[in-house]
Amino acid sequence: MAYMENINASLQVSGNGVSNINQVLDATPAFAVSATITRSATVTAYAIGQLILNSAGTVLPTIDLSAGTGLNLANRRIAITSAFLVSNNGANPAFSGFIDFFNVNNPAVVTTLADYVAFNPTVVALASNFVTTLDSITTTRKYGTASNLSLQTEILRKCQLDANGRLYFAPVCTTAYTPLTGETLTLILKFYLLN
Repeated sequence: MAYMENINASLQVSGNGVSNINQVLDATPAFAVSATITRSATVTAYAIGQLILNSAGTVLPTIDLSAGTGLNLANRRIAITSAFLVSNNGANPAFSGFIDFFNVNNPAVVTTLADYVAFNPTVVALASNFVTTLDSITTTRKYGTASNLSLQTEILRKCQLDANGRLYFAPVCTTAYTPLTGETLTLILKFYLLN
């Protein structure tokens, strides 16, 4: 039998000696979902370790995988394969940092959860609400003065969604970052369903 990538072949023999070969594709559909943060008009610089939120935000931004795919993804397991953070800030260097994912939009923190503050979730929040992370998002592309892109590709981050089919994300700077007034940052995740 010829080798076929991503195919599992199983041989089943029935009681009357008739053989059936069941071939099952070992693949699941790929999806892409996105969510956009609109930056504050007042913050002019982020320091290392500071969190980027929506203007006047006090909860983590949401990426709704159920709405983005049109599927009921309650409690489903996924594998994130790529992440892109697209900005209309082409005048300054692109975001460099990590993005942590949680199953609640307000994980317990040591100080107030807000834009332009150090992100410091408590031990309890990390133990109970942390889902996965995309670390070292340091590969960047600049497209003239109109836009830039930070990305991490060819990754595999497996996690389980909450009952609402969402993830909540925390973009945290690992280098100083200079935003534009009203800058938009759009997070795009590509993923596979695991169950």
